[in-house]
Amino acid sequence: MLKIMLDAYRALPSGQRERIGLITPNCTLATGLAFPDGEPSINRDGGITSGQLVKTSILPVVGFWNEGLFMDQVDGEFSCRVRQHNFLTILVPRAILGHRVGHPTIRRFLWKTAVVPNYSPYRYYYISRNAVYLYVRNFRTYILRNEHWRDAFWAIVIPRFFIKMLLFEENRAEKTKAAWHGVLDGIRGRLGRMPGQISN
Repeated sequence: MLKIMLDAYRALPSGQRERIGLITPNCTLATGLAFPDGEPSINRDGGITSGQLVKTSILPVVGFWNEGLFMDQVDGEFSCRVRQHNFLTILVPRAILGHRVGHPTIRRFLWKTAVVPNYSPYRYYYISRNAVYLYVRNFRTYILRNEHWRDAFWAIVIPRFFIKMLLFEENRAEKTKAAWHGVLDGIRGRLGRMPGQISN
């Protein structure tokens, strides 16, 4: 995987290599691959931190990852800063990372297929808190200046992860409570580890 990613980077003209900040692989999802097979492409979207290569020379400019987020949205927040400093990402579809989020199951709802992650309650805390912290408290940056602002906006208005949890997952009361605490902490601006989290 790493060799394919580095070969794709080295194949770029020197002028393009200078603008690349991130090299991102493809990854497996419950429904297949995140991206179709194809040649490497350059974009401004960043990508998930799993398996991602970061050019160390951009760190003094961009900064490091926000450890206060702990998990969820860490990659999105970092990618946003990479984009703000005009660095680009090269996506390499043939570099494939085996990746799993939660314990996903496939369910049918009306005419659509839904991937249900079956997260632990603490994960719903981080998803809710970090979305509120970034998208609501920093609306100008993460919505108004976001090329994909429609997806980000609807993630707040209609949180699909929460709807799927209510429809299909077990332990809904505890997960709903954790998500609500996350919303409140996101509004308060509280970051770091979830209070009382003792396991993975």
